[in-house]
Amino acid sequence: MQNGVLIMSDELLEPRSAYYKLYKDKYHQSVIDYFNDLVKKSGINIEENRSTVNGYYNEINNCNKLKKNKGKNTALKSFLTFMIIVSFIAATIFIVVGINNLSFLVYSILIALALISGSIGFIILIVKVVDKRIKGLSKEIVEKEKEIQILLDTAWKQMNSLNVLFDWNIPAKIINSNQDLIKMDENLDGDKYVYLVEKYGLHDNSDPNKSCLLCQSGSILGNPFLLCKELKQDWYTHTYEGSITIHWTTTVHTKDGTTTVHHTQVLTAHVYKPAPYYSTQTYLVYGNDAAPDLIFSRAPSGVSGCDEKKINKIVKNKAKELDKRARKELMDDNINTNYTRFGDDEFEVLFGGINRNHEVQFNLLFTPLARKNLLDIIKNKEPFGDDFYFSKEKKLNFIKTNHSQTFDYDANPRRFMGFDFDEIQKEFISYNDDYFKNFFFELAPILSIPIYQQQKPREYIYKTTFKPNMSLYEDEVIANKFNIDLLQPEGAKTHSILKAKYESKLGKTDKVKIIAYSFDTIEHVDVVSVYGGDGRYHNVPVSWKEYIPIEKHSHMVIQKKNSTRLDYLKIFDKDIFKNCVSNISNSGENRFERNIFSILVDDKNITEENLKELNKVFGENKSDSSTLASNIDKIEEILKNNEI
Repeated sequence: MQNGVLIMSDELLEPRSAYYKLYKDKYHQSVIDYFNDLVKKSGINIEENRSTVNGYYNEINNCNKLKKNKGKNTALKSFLTFMIIVSFIAATIFIVVGINNLSFLVYSILIALALISGSIGFIILIVKVVDKRIKGLSKEIVEKEKEIQILLDTAWKQMNSLNVLFDWNIPAKIINSNQDLIKMDENLDGDKYVYLVEKYGLHDNSDPNKSCLLCQSGSILGNPFLLCKELKQDWYTHTYEGSITIHWTTTVHTKDGTTTVHHTQVLTAHVYKPAPYYSTQTYLVYGNDAAPDLIFSRAPSGVSGCDEKKINKIVKNKAKELDKRARKELMDDNINTNYTRFGDDEFEVLFGGINRNHEVQFNLLFTPLARKNLLDIIKNKEPFGDDFYFSKEKKLNFIKTNHSQTFDYDANPRRFMGFDFDEIQKEFISYNDDYFKNFFFELAPILSIPIYQQQKPREYIYKTTFKPNMSLYEDEVIANKFNIDLLQPEGAKTHSILKAKYESKLGKTDKVKIIAYSFDTIEHVDVVSVYGGDGRYHNVPVSWKEYIPIEKHSHMVIQKKNSTRLDYLKIFDKDIFKNCVSNISNSGENRFERNIFSILVDDKNITEENLKELNKVFGENKSDSSTLASNIDKIEEILKNNEI
């Protein structure tokens, strides 16, 4: 830093290139190192687990062979049974034919006896051979399945001391340990939330049609960002359909007289009514003081992976359109715009942003290096190509990429848990590598702009006098992790949008109201008149649903904890912890993740004494290697029976 200004690291001068040449392999090695540290801390015997798992899979193969063999014998029994039935029927037919035709009686009886003898032989074969095989194979399968379950239980036990060490925020911790440019927060606390709202103009998250499902905050060389996943409720027009079948007759004159013709027609009617629909979206918000008045937006260009010849053709054609637009707006005094041609056809066509409101600040932001970096992302197909939307609203930048809509940034530690060491290792490394790739290229459009990394934000003095400990974003994330049946309104027929409203502060704990917005439905029938082929109008009933807004209010307490998931697992099933929770919660619903602890509470009085008692329970159960082994069996049961 020089004179209060951050000097951009050479590593980020070309972000896409830096990812492949530096960050990708460096981060991958950090993931491996982190995993190896967990393995060392757990004390597991890897080769012992591999031997158990190999035995497990071998026994599964052996069991499948037995089941296949049993299936063949069962099929043989079915075939023989079918042949017995056919033989008895055929024998009966021959006897009847012989009785009715005495000249064939002897032959009929001989054939019938042969068929009956064959059937008896089949019966003996089934009873003496096939049934015994099936019974023996069934017994072997049962015994084999017991052996398989024992091996599976053993493998889980061998991995339990590793499974309990997986915690929230592992990708964030690895990113922080890997470099100094991007810093990830454990959670979005009240200070940073207020900072983003008051200094940069972040919206206050009060929209009742949106609920935050995930948030990951951090900073790029001191400038804050927030990665969010939201559940959003919108409206669309739903088409309801009803139908009836009508019948009528007509008389047709023919050369032979008259004929009555019967007609049938299905009459269909439609009614169009509003209905709610729900979707999720993941996006990044980044705050920076550079170009503080600039507003613009852009969408993917669709040229990723195109060859240079095709790109040049697209640029040439679009550039002509932009020239016409610039000339028209220059000559039209009634158009209130500042748009002028940028002087870089390729960038202006492929990146866009032509709806900008401030030419000087747009030029300040998109220097030749910034344009080069962004075009590098846009024109190359790997890893995601031009899949990003970018909008700037003064000090806030919004990035939404297509790849992040399908990637799960939750990093739930249960995704790594397993009984097979090699599969655990594979999943751990694969997910964390994918996390970094997806996250880095969510940030890439921001990292491509040098001016964003060239200055440190000034110290900010909060205007808010009474800040909550946690942010409303985090409140909603945690609320969405609770059992939804405890929160949604009675009679809800749709998803529930959960909104958090800060109520009060009890020391380091926030009391928060959770408002669940949902819809009940009322059935209606509209009658629509439809003209039929019989020349008459008919009433067609169409059933439709009216969506009635309903809501329910609940409460929770939430606080930051300097604890681990293992600390929580160790106390989760203890009576002293359960008693502390029951003092303020009838449901007992509580969560711990990313160093945040929360309880769904009732209308009971919540005091600081109740919360101090809980903190004491946490404090007396800090995890260490000496207590891990003695608690592992109990923790194993907790993990089996609870999604924590």
